Amino acid sequence: MANLKKLALAATLALVGSAGVANASVLYDLTFTPTTGGTLGGSGTMTISAAPLTGVNQVSNYFQTPQSGSGTLSALSMTFGSDTFNLASKNNGTNPLVQFTSGVLDDITYAGLATNGDGDSLMITSQFVYFTAANRMQEIGTFTAVDPPANPVPEPITLSIFGAGLAGAVAMRRRKKSRQA
Repeated sequence: MANLKKLALAATLALVGSAGVANASVLYDLTFTPTTGGTLGGSGTMTISAAPLTGVNQVSNYFQTPQSGSGTLSALSMTFGSDTFNLASKNNGTNPLVQFTSGVLDDITYAGLATNGDGDSLMITSQFVYFTAANRMQEIGTFTAVDPPANPVPEPITLSIFGAGLAGAVAMRRRKKSRQA
């Protein structure tokens, strides 16, 4: 009976633990595409603290540092050619923002210098990307984000079936031991 109680406790903890996973951080793959005939596209990733709100005109804002009632932009990294930009290389006094409307990425606001220190800069705002290299070359483009497929979280019924199977295995083992005695 003690084993059955332990099994029931383990199944309960698994169910409670899986509920927290649904609200975990969300990772997006970013793609930057030039729209003015340029060639300097880019890619990157960003991580936000929780999934954006869905529904008509639901707005979700994610700042690098928590704001009142907003989520947190946990990570942002972008590469253009040989230049990489991230939250650590943002301009002083700026606060990167990612905004979703009705669950769809609507805006990224970022300004910073390349991490390699060559003077190249990047500014992103309202669906436009401005990349300025040390030679003052400028690219204008758009960005898109894709939520990569995540490992599915087991549904409660799946965990219940698994728990019932374990309970059955324990019962069979106990029954076998009692017959041998």
